[in-house]
Amino acid sequence: MRLPLLILHILGGTFSLVAGAVAMIARKGERFHRLSGNVFTLAMLTLATSGFWLAILKSQISNVIAAVLTFYLVGSAWLAGRRRDGTGPLDWIALFICLASAAGVLTLGIRAIHSATGTDNGAPAFMSFVFSGILLLATAGDIRPRPSWHLRSSSHR
Repeated sequence: MRLPLLILHILGGTFSLVAGAVAMIARKGERFHRLSGNVFTLAMLTLATSGFWLAILKSQISNVIAAVLTFYLVGSAWLAGRRRDGTGPLDWIALFICLASAAGVLTLGIRAIHSATGTDNGAPAFMSFVFSGILLLATAGDIRPRPSWHLRSSSHR
């Protein structure tokens, strides 16, 4: 089970590197930029998903956290690039998944502080606090106070 996931993970990383470079070179707004951006997004989501399952299989909690963070950042950036007006259900689902992930990672950090080794399954408390902070900052960055309280990232304006 691990080998096919590992191959998928490597392919996702390879395609994301190539497609990401092409998206940065292509003129913003052109068809080629959009196409390479969509390939990049799909490849990164594949990378994050396969990395998540590999980390679960190997009991690597720090890589589970990194996979969730990567999936959220890439997914929310893609939604922001595609969204023109308003907030859709995917925006709200992503927001609550990110908040729940931040709470879970914060809990891991607190558990690590109270453990004899200062770690939780090998993950130091400091790492958990850093990742929960990044998740909370990413969530706060996606919330833009407006009269209708839209969720929107400013990364693709």
